[in-house]
Amino acid sequence: MSTIEIDGYANHRSTNDRCVAPVKPTRFANRSPHHPYKEILVSDKIANVTAETFDEIVGAADGPVLVDFWAEWCGPCKMIAPILDEIAAEHEGSISIAKVNVDEAGELAQRFEVMSIPTLIVFTNGEPAKKMVGASGKAKLLEDLAEFI
Repeated sequence: MSTIEIDGYANHRSTNDRCVAPVKPTRFANRSPHHPYKEILVSDKIANVTAETFDEIVGAADGPVLVDFWAEWCGPCKMIAPILDEIAAEHEGSISIAKVNVDEAGELAQRFEVMSIPTLIVFTNGEPAKKMVGASGKAKLLEDLAEFI
């Protein structure tokens, strides 16, 4: 495993070509609600989920939901964001995609034992069905999601 640096944070690249970043303490937890980075733009096909809305959105979903646990400071998380947008558009109706900012919803990261980000968890019937840790390309991600789409 080698270490690369993105945005001043050490990120680790494993031999399976997935980038991961260890979950950092909530360095933005005390931000003003009016801070310019408070709201991250999410595509119209990807839901921004909070601790308050998680069970309502993910637990009540009719089909599988891919939840991306991410943070603003995470370079690999930023790398996979456009891939998730593409998958959301291409597979609309077969799988839903949601994002959880671990800095704002740390309790969800703890609840689902998210130790590194990005972590992608597929939920079916509100329960975790598959966990993928690290950033990967679209082809590998589609291969990992094949049983759900």
